Amino acid sequence: MKITRLPVLLLLLLFVQCSKEKNNDPSPDLGKGLLAYLELNGQFKDSAGNFDVTSGGFLSWAKNRHGYGNRALSCNGGLFSFAVPWWRANPITVSLWVKPNGLDVTGCLLSSHEGTFGMYQQQSKIGFSICNPDTAFAFAEVAAEWTHVTGTFDGNDIKTYINGKLMTTLRHPG
Repeated sequence: MKITRLPVLLLLLLFVQCSKEKNNDPSPDLGKGLLAYLELNGQFKDSAGNFDVTSGGFLSWAKNRHGYGNRALSCNGGLFSFAVPWWRANPITVSLWVKPNGLDVTGCLLSSHEGTFGMYQQQSKIGFSICNPDTAFAFAEVAAEWTHVTGTFDGNDIKTYINGKLMTTLRHPG
């Protein structure tokens, strides 16, 4: 009697496992937790709708890394920033494509109005900064070419990734 129950039980488990409803759209929800999304599609606005973005200095439209016009900003002494008065040491990721005009420049590329976080260039280095309550920078070397830079903060460490590779980790508990 025990022998006949085992195949029925296995068949039932196999059927239950195989009959689970499959998700036909495995794409992640990229809007979940998104603070801002600047498409740079000929407009300078936050597509996520959370911020009024302010530009300062000498920002102008430029070609992106694929050669399409009005899809990138040239910062020529300018920067862009936005107000996030409610952000206090929460985990955050900031990601952007940059092409330094030169490696002898020092300045801010992106910043919150309050200075709580930002992306900065210091000559041949670009890095993520967190002010919580002291300001700390995690810089990494870059070349004068299109480079994907990502900065993360998890409440303890500031990390800078260059072209997807972790380059710098700086302990900075919040």
